[in-house]
Amino acid sequence: MTAVPPPATHQDRFGDAEAAHNVPESFDREFWSHYLRDLCGFDPTVLDDHDDAWIWARAREVTE
Repeated sequence: MTAVPPPATHQDRFGDAEAAHNVPESFDREFWSHYLRDLCGFDPTVLDDHDDAWIWARAREVTE
């Protein structure tokens, strides 16, 4: 029998294609990385592995 993978979490989701084109110029990666890590429990190595669009998409998800 094959194991079913767990559902995606905020950390392992793909980037939002729309967000990639809508990252504001005022985006502060350092602020949002700390916010996602310290307040939302994201793994810092996961945050380091992704681009600004991915960070922005996760920030939008957790603040909407």
